[in-house]
Amino acid sequence: MFTHTCVSAWFERRHDGKGWTGILLLDPPFIPRSKRRSPFENIRKENFRLLCQDYNSLLETPSGFSAGAASQPFLIICSLYQIIASEWVRMSSYVNRELQVIEFNLEIAQRDIAQREEYLVHLAAYRRRISCYLDLVRQQLASIEVFGCKAWAIGRPSDEIKQARKELREDFKHVVGLLEKHSQRINHNLELLLGLRGVYESRESRILGRNMASLALVGVLFLPFGCVAAILGMQGDYSPGAKKFWVYWAISTPVMAVLLLVHVAYGIHREPSVRRT
Repeated sequence: MFTHTCVSAWFERRHDGKGWTGILLLDPPFIPRSKRRSPFENIRKENFRLLCQDYNSLLETPSGFSAGAASQPFLIICSLYQIIASEWVRMSSYVNRELQVIEFNLEIAQRDIAQREEYLVHLAAYRRRISCYLDLVRQQLASIEVFGCKAWAIGRPSDEIKQARKELREDFKHVVGLLEKHSQRINHNLELLLGLRGVYESRESRILGRNMASLALVGVLFLPFGCVAAILGMQGDYSPGAKKFWVYWAISTPVMAVLLLVHVAYGIHREPSVRRT
């Protein structure tokens, strides 16, 4: 849910130096127009409403924070950081499931070209989103390093604040590691799909070449009719019935035999190499 919303925190120290005045803004989750009337729209709104209620009740509970929260607002939003980290992990599990489906279909050598093209589109979209999500998580990790905001760090941080930062740092580093692994898998699958597409295109080119060779062979079969007409139309000493007509056959027959043998030998030599590829 938090991948489609924005959370803003603003704190200002009071003039008397006792405590802080803070505002937390939780924007409702962004829902594309095409999905606003989907059956999951109410579920998103209900989850967001429950989240606001739970976090509000946590803020109203005095035992929920130690006395150090009054001097450092970072402790107030630690629970919010944990919720955001859990949302990133949930989103990561969703992406992992989609990648497993794609990799399984590639493993069973699915030959549907249209399906592979659809996988390419999905993987390209995931690569763009994961890159954006990585930037967001790294920004959140950077804010944890400075205890939420540099302006909030007044005085020396207590051991409780340092321990909270350490735990949150480990959580978000784990999220960064998950997203980086997804990014590597997506790039690997994209390279694999592009390579498979090149293989299929070469196979289609080979089939097209065979079809063209078949058409050429058909043309050769019908070619003698034109040759006979040309022979009968010859004039001079080499015309049909003349004294030197035998010279035409003496030259043309060996030449045609050599060309036919070269064509057959080339086809026999080329077929094993094509099968190996």
